[in-house]
Amino acid sequence: MLEAHINLIDRQITVKLYNDLIKQLNKDFLLSAIDFNLPLNCKPNKLIKDLTMLFQNMIVKDYQKFNQLMYVLDIPENKLVSLKEGQLDIVIDRIIRLVLERVLQKVYLKQKFSNL
Repeated sequence: MLEAHINLIDRQITVKLYNDLIKQLNKDFLLSAIDFNLPLNCKPNKLIKDLTMLFQNMIVKDYQKFNQLMYVLDIPENKLVSLKEGQLDIVIDRIIRLVLERVLQKVYLKQKFSNL
């Protein structure tokens, strides 16, 4: 599954968009009061591994904070509910895909419409 996420990132993203993705994730972590900061030079495979570890810890240890982060990220609750069936690693994999797609959408739209 890691390869699928990296392929998603590689196909849909420029260097600037990727940097903005990392910045937006860090901003959303800060807004959610989560002490987690991704380095700007974070490679896609490290990004996926770090998000996997973060989400695993949050789901197991602080589910309320996880929900708060999903709210800040603007991940629809109905999409999360539909993912909850299955093994934890599969669920987290699906959540990461949702998060990456949503944050990419946010930064892409921000870039596109900031030039108007």
